[in-house]
Amino acid sequence: NEHVVVKGETLSFIAEHYKVTVAALEKANHIAGERKLRVGQKLVIPAAGSPKAKPEDDGGIWERLKKSL
Repeated sequence: NEHVVVKGETLSFIAEHYKVTVAALEKANHIAGERKLRVGQKLVIPAAGSPKAKPEDDGGIWERLKKSL
């Protein structure tokens, strides 16, 4: 899915609309920090419920989980 930003939209508004997290939107679109959106900017919308990060990108949570089992 793709979304074209219109005036007044924020990442949190778009994320809520598509039922994804802001972090997932940032990751899918290589957005870092509080960068402002531009009118007309095209955003890739990740599938709702899709993994937010690959295991190697999660800060080691998979390794910690394996060790706790």
